[in-house]
Order: sequence, then structure tokens, then C-alpha cells
Amino acid sequence: MTTPTTSATQQRANTAREQRVYWLGLIVGLVLVLIGVRFFLAPEGASFTFGVAHPPKGDELHYVIGIRDIWLGAMAMAFAWMGEWRALALWFVGAAACCLTDAVIVNQSTANIYALAFHLGSGVLCLVLARGAWILGNTQKLTP
Repeated sequence: MTTPTTSATQQRANTAREQRVYWLGLIVGLVLVLIGVRFFLAPEGASFTFGVAHPPKGDELHYVIGIRDIWLGAMAMAFAWMGEWRALALWFVGAAACCLTDAVIVNQSTANIYALAFHLGSGVLCLVLARGAWILGNTQKLTP
């Protein structure tokens, strides 16, 4: 049997833990955003700091993209599996931004119509799915 004091102590410990995870999550997220921005603003320096040649000498760029796609895909699957609909909705918004940015990059690089169509279509699909996941998340919050 837990006493009211123990319960209050546990509650304070949980609140402190939540605060640490909250702030560390924000800080780590901000650092990753800044790293990403640096790759846009100073690609050569960012590549050097990351540890790959600029321009890439082999397949290292493909491996970097591949591991990020695997990680991001696993995150989407985990959010869906756990029923974290609003997190999945935000994931889809970010994915849409990536897809549309990819389309701009492809247009400037090769202007391959099939690649452009794929990236643009994927971006639109992600926006539609984001809306659906957000609605689902908000609907479930309203039910008891």
C-alpha cells in the first residue's frame, strides 16, 4: 500500500523526469535542425564536420540518405502502431516538406519528369495523410 507521501514523491519525481526529457528533447531537436540548416548554408564545412568528402567520393551520400529513410520510415510505423495519431500527423507534415524540397532539388538537378512527379505526388499524399491522422487524433481525444 502506498502512502499519500510516497505518491506525492513519485509524482514529483515523474514531473522532474518529464521536465528533463522535455528540455533534452527540445535541445537535441534544435541541434539537429541547426546541423541540417548548416548543410544548406555551408555544405562543404558541414560535410567535413560530418566526416564525408565534399563532393562525395563514393556511395557515402547514398548511405547517409538510406539510413535516414530507414529511421524515418520506422518512426512512422511506430507512431501508427502505437496509435500516436497526432505525432504521425506531424511526421507526415515534415515528410511533405521533405518531398516538396526534394522536388525542387530534382528540378534544379535533372528535371526528370518521373522523379518530379514522384516527389510532388508523395508530398501531396503526405499532406492528405497528415490531415487524416490529425483528425483521427483529435477525434479520439474527445471520446471518453
